[in-house]
Order: sequence, then structure tokens, then C-alpha cells
Amino acid sequence: TDQIDLELLPKLFPESFETFGLKIQGVASLSATYKGSVEPISIKNIQLSSNVRQTQIRSSRLPFPLTDISGVIHFDNDTLTWKELSLRYNERSFNLDGSLKDLKRPMIETSLQTQDLKADAKVSYLDDGLSIDSLKGRYSFSTFDVIGRLDLNKNAALDAKGVFNFDDFSRFPENIYSVIVKATPTGKLNWKGSFKGNLTEWRKANISLRGETDAMRLINYPLKNIRLQYKQNDEQIDR
Repeated sequence: TDQIDLELLPKLFPESFETFGLKIQGVASLSATYKGSVEPISIKNIQLSSNVRQTQIRSSRLPFPLTDISGVIHFDNDTLTWKELSLRYNERSFNLDGSLKDLKRPMIETSLQTQDLKADAKVSYLDDGLSIDSLKGRYSFSTFDVIGRLDLNKNAALDAKGVFNFDDFSRFPENIYSVIVKATPTGKLNWKGSFKGNLTEWRKANISLRGETDAMRLINYPLKNIRLQYKQNDEQIDR
């Protein structure tokens, strides 16, 4: 069919929509085939292809809705794939290509790109949250590599590493950048760290961060073999 109301989807996949607290609005073209026994009907025997247009999705697990969703979506053998998918989230535009396997216990692999960010992610659904199996990418001129877990209450246990390019200080809030820029820092910092605590109460979290650089400049003065360390535990800071 050239047009289908996507609000019908919860009737086809009730478990998935209930699990993630999903609500969907929009229209799409749809082609569907079913091969197999009709008693009982198995979701693994369904093949769907859809061109989605201007769709909106809300989830009880997301603080903001996904809007202006457009792209090609295909479902086959319990695997959902998306190609050239564009959407807006929290007033930012994103482009994605990826897949979701096993609707009962989802595992997502996707690429994501926005104005300053490009990343590849592998995320698995757990009963109490998400497992970040891999999250690698680049933000502006800096790189990052993250693994860890995040539960439904935003408690996180994360390990991360990457390279911070000092040019990206310009991305900091203006009140911080206006102070840093006076030192005219240049160079790159290799860093590695961990975070354990609630994302909304980071001052109470256990944080460890180490950084090192072979060469950098501050106020146009060259510095070599710099080592930095920051530790936070129970609101106590050790630098």
C-alpha cells in the first residue's frame, strides 16, 4: 500500500511497544509478505519494507520525542534495519544506518551522524537498562571510545578513553571558554577515565580521569611530557 497509518503497528508488535512504552504517529508506504504456517502466526515469517515519512515516536524511556523521521525501514527474520534514516531529537538533526536484532531482547548496531558528531554504537537491552557494548566516534576534532552500563534510573558505570583536541575548548560553555582561551592552549591530550554514579548527580559520582600529552603550548610557551590526574570519590576531589 502507498500509505498506512503507523498507529496500527502496536497491534502487530504489542510486546515491543509495551516494553519500551512506545507511541507512534505518522504514515508510510508498506509492502508485506508472510511465508509459513498461519497457526500460530510467527513474527519470524513476516517480511516488511517501508518508506517512512514525517513520523514521530515517543518512548517512556526517552526525555524527548523523535520527530521528523524519514527513511527506509525493513523487517525480516526478527531483524529490523534502517537505511538513510533522518530524524530530529532535542532540536538536533541526525542521520542513521543500522539494525535491531531480536525484538524480545534487542541488540542495536547503528551509525549516527549530526553536525559535529559521528559515531558507531552497539547497544544491548537489559531487564534493568542498557549495556553499551561499544560506542566509538568523533566529536568535532576529538575522539572517544566508551563501554559500560546505564540503568533505568540513570545510574551509570562507564569506562572511556580518547584523544581531546584543544581546539575543542571552543565547544565549552562561554563562561568556561572565555577563561581558558586566555591561555591560548594548543595540542592534544590522550585521556582515559571511568564514571560510576548517577548522571543527574555527577558531583556525588566516583570519577577517575588521567591524561597525558607529549607536547602542548600554553600562552605560546612549549610544554613537554605533561601528566594530569583527577579523582573524585564521595564528593572529595584529589587532583
